[in-house]
Amino acid sequence: MNEQDIVNKLKSDPRALKSVMQSQDGQALLNMLSGGNSAALGQAARQAASGDTAALSAMLSRVLSSPQGAELVQRLENKLQQ
Repeated sequence: MNEQDIVNKLKSDPRALKSVMQSQDGQALLNMLSGGNSAALGQAARQAASGDTAALSAMLSRVLSSPQGAELVQRLENKLQQ
């Protein structure tokens, strides 16, 4: 499952999105993405919803560049595939 597959799964299944975001790993991902700046994350999410995914992709790339972030995203991917 690649990044686009994950996005499509979350868009098409609101229950999956809610489940992931309410999980401990989901909350940890939000914290890592925001880097302490929830306003920037909110802005990036709004831009992504309107089709401009550049800011959110940059945030995700930053998270994935760390071993902890990559492991966290892998656990979330596994949860989505269940």
